[in-house]
Order: sequence, then structure tokens, then C-alpha cells
Amino acid sequence: MKQILSGFLLIGLFVLNLNAVAQDKNFYIFLCFGQSNMEGNAKIEPQDTVNVNPRFQVMEAVDCPAINRTKGTWYTAVPPLCRCKTGLTPPIILAVN
Repeated sequence: MKQILSGFLLIGLFVLNLNAVAQDKNFYIFLCFGQSNMEGNAKIEPQDTVNVNPRFQVMEAVDCPAINRTKGTWYTAVPPLCRCKTGLTPPIILAVN
């Protein structure tokens, strides 16, 4: 009986998936997940903090009152990206085209 129900469930999911259509074929989402062992020590230079496209976003991992950021909130990806006092790091970025 479980096998029959599982089979119907899989067929149902397959049929539902056939009806899925992209609304905009030119819409892309890119996610980059860094790890804690990838936290950078490179010095943040002034050129790293200017002209950052607001479409590049970072979700703050910890509360950073010194730079007015709150954990779990999205901000423009201006360094520091990982924690309050780290250098340049691979961020958790969402880039939407």
C-alpha cells in the first residue's frame, strides 16, 4: 500500500513540475555561501567600499552595532561582509539580474 501511495505521489509531483514555467527567462539569482574558515584578513581599502551596486546584497550573520547592522537583515554588500571586524571575505550574496 505504501508503495502505491508513494508512486502516486511521485507521479503527481512530476505532473505538477511539467506545468512549471519561468516567468522571465532573463531573471537570475546567484547565491555565494562562504564558510567561517574563509573569513578574510585582507585589509579593506577605500576602493572596496565605493560604487557597490545595490543589487549585490549580504545578509548580516551577527549584530554589528558599530556599523549599524542587525543579524538576519539584508544590506548592500559593502565590506566587512562576514563579521564586524573581518577583512575582505567571500560573502553570502544574492545578485539578481
